[in-house]
Amino acid sequence: MDRLHSANSEELTLLLLGLTELDDWPWVQDVYLKFINDKNIWIASAAISGLGDLARIHRQIGKEHVVKALTDLASSRKELIGKIGDALDDIAIFT
Repeated sequence: MDRLHSANSEELTLLLLGLTELDDWPWVQDVYLKFINDKNIWIASAAISGLGDLARIHRQIGKEHVVKALTDLASSRKELIGKIGDALDDIAIFT
């Protein structure tokens, strides 16, 4: 999706929030994993929330890989701990 690479920060945040509805959840998961480390807190937050939403909506996710990525992120991005915790809760409950 070319729009992901050409969007400004606000557009990218909105695009990320809408990806969970797509049927290709592995592709969406990969997109989110690319953006959870973004320096922009809104983009990173949208990607983190998206991972939780993906688990809730599709009831499947690459659990080990995603949980490790989120756990690793929590140690370096303290400002995202709450968002990360919510995503990990969704993953634990729905997958």
